[in-house]
Amino acid sequence: FFFFNDTATTEIYTLSLHDALPILQISADVDLNSVDKSIEMVITEIESLQTERGARQSFYVIKSQNATATVILFVGGKGKLLLNKKGTRKLYNSNNFLARTRRLFKRQKFNVILFDAPTDHQGPTGMFFGFRSSVEHARDVALVVTYARQKFAKPVWLIGTSRGTESVANTAIRYANKNIRRVLKFL
Repeated sequence: FFFFNDTATTEIYTLSLHDALPILQISADVDLNSVDKSIEMVITEIESLQTERGARQSFYVIKSQNATATVILFVGGKGKLLLNKKGTRKLYNSNNFLARTRRLFKRQKFNVILFDAPTDHQGPTGMFFGFRSSVEHARDVALVVTYARQKFAKPVWLIGTSRGTESVANTAIRYANKNIRRVLKFL
Protein backbone atom coordinates (compact mmCIF):
# COMPACT_ATOMS: atom_id res chain seq x y z
CA PHE A 1 0.00 0.00 0.00
CA PHE A 2 1.05 3.58 -0.50
CA PHE A 3 -0.51 6.32 1.59
CA PHE A 4 -0.13 9.84 0.25
CA ASN A 5 -0.85 12.72 2.63
CA ASP A 6 -1.16 16.29 1.45
CA THR A 7 0.60 17.75 4.46
CA ALA A 8 3.45 20.23 3.99
CA THR A 9 5.82 17.37 3.24
CA THR A 10 4.36 14.35 1.50
CA GLU A 11 4.77 11.21 3.55
CA ILE A 12 4.79 7.82 1.89
CA TYR A 13 4.15 4.70 3.92
CA THR A 14 4.48 1.25 2.44
CA LEU A 15 2.99 -2.01 3.66
CA SER A 16 3.01 -5.34 1.93
CA LEU A 17 -0.24 -6.87 0.75
CA HIS A 18 0.36 -9.57 3.39
CA ASP A 19 0.32 -6.92 6.14
CA ALA A 20 -2.73 -5.17 4.73
CA LEU A 21 -5.09 -8.09 4.18
CA PRO A 22 -5.89 -8.57 7.89
CA ILE A 23 -7.62 -5.16 7.71
CA LEU A 24 -10.43 -6.90 5.82
CA GLN A 25 -10.59 -9.80 8.30
CA ILE A 26 -11.09 -12.41 5.59
CA SER A 27 -11.39 -15.95 6.90
CA ALA A 28 -10.57 -18.93 4.73
CA ASP A 29 -14.17 -20.18 4.66
CA VAL A 30 -15.73 -16.93 3.37
CA ASP A 31 -17.33 -17.26 -0.06
CA LEU A 32 -16.44 -13.90 -1.59
CA ASN A 33 -19.28 -14.14 -4.11
CA SER A 34 -22.05 -14.65 -1.55
CA VAL A 35 -21.27 -12.09 1.18
CA ASP A 36 -24.22 -9.69 1.71
CA LYS A 37 -25.67 -10.18 -1.79
CA SER A 38 -29.24 -9.53 -0.71
CA ILE A 39 -28.29 -6.32 1.11
CA GLU A 40 -26.20 -5.13 -1.85
CA MET A 41 -29.13 -5.44 -4.26
CA VAL A 42 -31.18 -3.06 -2.11
CA ILE A 43 -28.56 -0.33 -1.71
CA THR A 44 -26.61 -0.52 -4.96
CA GLU A 45 -26.79 2.17 -7.60
CA ILE A 46 -25.13 2.60 -10.94
CA GLU A 47 -24.25 6.26 -11.42
CA SER A 48 -22.99 7.99 -14.54
CA LEU A 49 -21.42 11.43 -14.90
CA GLN A 50 -20.57 13.48 -17.99
CA THR A 51 -16.82 13.99 -18.47
CA GLU A 52 -15.25 17.17 -19.87
CA ARG A 53 -14.66 15.44 -23.22
CA GLY A 54 -18.29 14.29 -23.51
CA ALA A 55 -17.91 10.63 -22.50
CA ARG A 56 -19.95 9.06 -19.69
CA GLN A 57 -18.11 7.88 -16.57
CA SER A 58 -20.12 5.12 -14.89
CA PHE A 59 -19.50 3.58 -11.49
CA TYR A 60 -21.15 1.13 -9.14
CA VAL A 61 -22.05 2.50 -5.69
CA ILE A 62 -22.69 0.53 -2.49
CA LYS A 63 -23.74 2.61 0.50
CA SER A 64 -22.80 1.37 3.96
CA GLN A 65 -24.65 2.42 7.10
CA ASN A 66 -22.39 4.40 9.47
CA ALA A 67 -19.51 4.38 6.98
CA THR A 68 -16.17 5.75 8.15
CA ALA A 69 -14.88 6.50 4.64
CA THR A 70 -15.56 5.88 0.96
CA VAL A 71 -13.28 3.62 -1.07
CA ILE A 72 -13.06 3.90 -4.85
CA LEU A 73 -11.89 0.59 -6.29
CA PHE A 74 -10.04 0.30 -9.61
CA VAL A 75 -9.92 -3.14 -11.22
CA GLY A 76 -6.95 -4.18 -13.29
CA GLY A 77 -6.67 -5.18 -16.92
CA LYS A 78 -8.78 -3.11 -19.30
CA GLY A 79 -10.65 -1.59 -16.36
CA LYS A 80 -14.04 -2.46 -17.84
CA LEU A 81 -17.06 -3.43 -15.73
CA LEU A 82 -19.54 -2.74 -18.58
CA LEU A 83 -21.91 -0.75 -16.37
CA ASN A 84 -23.21 1.25 -19.33
CA LYS A 85 -25.42 -1.59 -20.51
CA LYS A 86 -28.97 -0.65 -19.67
CA GLY A 87 -30.27 -2.40 -16.55
CA THR A 88 -27.11 -4.42 -15.93
CA ARG A 89 -26.57 -5.74 -12.38
CA LYS A 90 -23.85 -8.29 -13.21
CA LEU A 91 -20.30 -7.02 -13.31
CA TYR A 92 -18.03 -7.87 -16.19
CA ASN A 93 -14.59 -8.54 -14.67
CA SER A 94 -16.29 -9.74 -11.46
CA ASN A 95 -13.47 -12.22 -10.78
CA ASN A 96 -11.05 -9.37 -10.16
CA PHE A 97 -9.85 -9.31 -6.53
CA LEU A 98 -11.32 -5.89 -5.74
CA ALA A 99 -14.61 -6.58 -7.54
CA ARG A 100 -14.98 -9.84 -5.56
CA THR A 101 -14.19 -8.21 -2.21
CA ARG A 102 -16.42 -5.13 -2.61
CA ARG A 103 -18.93 -6.54 -0.13
CA LEU A 104 -16.20 -7.09 2.44
CA PHE A 105 -15.29 -3.40 2.27
CA LYS A 106 -18.97 -2.58 2.85
CA ARG A 107 -19.08 -4.97 5.77
CA GLN A 108 -16.12 -3.09 7.28
CA LYS A 109 -18.15 0.16 7.21
CA PHE A 110 -16.93 1.65 3.93
CA ASN A 111 -19.05 3.13 1.18
CA VAL A 112 -17.82 1.42 -1.98
CA ILE A 113 -17.49 2.77 -5.51
CA LEU A 114 -16.31 0.48 -8.31
CA PHE A 115 -14.87 2.59 -11.13
CA ASP A 116 -15.68 1.53 -14.70
CA ALA A 117 -13.87 2.48 -17.90
CA PRO A 118 -15.56 5.55 -19.45
CA THR A 119 -17.78 5.10 -22.51
CA ASP A 120 -15.03 6.20 -24.89
CA HIS A 121 -12.83 3.35 -23.56
CA GLN A 122 -15.34 0.47 -23.52
CA GLY A 123 -13.95 -1.01 -26.75
CA PRO A 124 -11.67 -4.05 -27.05
CA THR A 125 -8.61 -2.24 -25.62
CA GLY A 126 -10.39 -0.63 -22.67
CA MET A 127 -8.09 1.69 -20.76
CA PHE A 128 -4.87 0.22 -22.19
CA PHE A 129 -2.35 2.18 -24.29
CA GLY A 130 -1.68 5.07 -21.97
CA PHE A 131 -5.17 6.17 -21.00
CA ARG A 132 -4.70 5.26 -17.32
CA SER A 133 -1.74 7.66 -17.14
CA SER A 134 -3.46 10.50 -19.01
CA VAL A 135 -4.68 13.87 -17.76
CA GLU A 136 -8.18 12.97 -19.02
CA HIS A 137 -8.33 9.86 -16.86
CA ALA A 138 -7.14 11.75 -13.77
CA ARG A 139 -9.93 14.28 -14.42
CA ASP A 140 -12.47 11.44 -14.66
CA VAL A 141 -11.27 10.08 -11.32
CA ALA A 142 -11.39 13.55 -9.75
CA LEU A 143 -14.99 13.87 -10.99
CA VAL A 144 -15.95 10.66 -9.17
CA VAL A 145 -14.01 11.73 -6.04
CA THR A 146 -15.98 14.99 -6.02
CA TYR A 147 -19.24 13.03 -6.40
CA ALA A 148 -18.27 10.76 -3.48
CA ARG A 149 -17.36 13.66 -1.22
CA GLN A 150 -20.61 15.47 -1.96
CA LYS A 151 -22.81 12.38 -1.63
CA PHE A 152 -21.25 10.84 1.48
CA ALA A 153 -19.30 13.68 3.19
CA LYS A 154 -16.62 11.17 4.23
CA PRO A 155 -12.91 10.79 3.45
CA VAL A 156 -12.28 9.17 0.06
CA TRP A 157 -9.60 6.54 -0.48
CA LEU A 158 -8.50 5.21 -3.87
CA ILE A 159 -7.56 1.53 -4.12
CA GLY A 160 -6.26 -0.24 -7.22
CA THR A 161 -5.09 -3.71 -8.05
CA SER A 162 -2.85 -4.71 -10.95
CA ARG A 163 -3.32 -2.14 -13.78
CA GLY A 164 -5.75 -0.28 -11.51
CA THR A 165 -2.71 0.95 -9.60
CA GLU A 166 -1.84 3.05 -12.64
CA SER A 167 -5.15 4.89 -12.27
CA VAL A 168 -4.51 5.48 -8.58
CA ALA A 169 -0.90 6.60 -9.01
CA ASN A 170 -1.75 8.89 -11.95
CA THR A 171 -4.46 10.61 -9.93
CA ALA A 172 -2.26 10.87 -6.82
CA ILE A 173 0.54 12.49 -8.80
CA ARG A 174 -1.69 14.95 -10.65
CA TYR A 175 -3.82 15.91 -7.63
CA ALA A 176 -1.33 15.50 -4.76
CA ASN A 177 -1.67 19.11 -3.65
CA LYS A 178 -5.30 19.57 -4.66
CA ASN A 179 -8.24 17.43 -3.59
CA ILE A 180 -6.87 13.90 -3.31
CA ARG A 181 -5.65 13.37 0.25
CA ARG A 182 -5.00 9.68 0.66
CA VAL A 183 -4.37 6.93 -1.81
CA LEU A 184 -4.23 3.20 -1.14
CA LYS A 185 -2.62 1.15 -3.82
CA PHE A 186 -2.39 -2.65 -4.02
CA LEU A 187 0.91 -3.77 -5.48
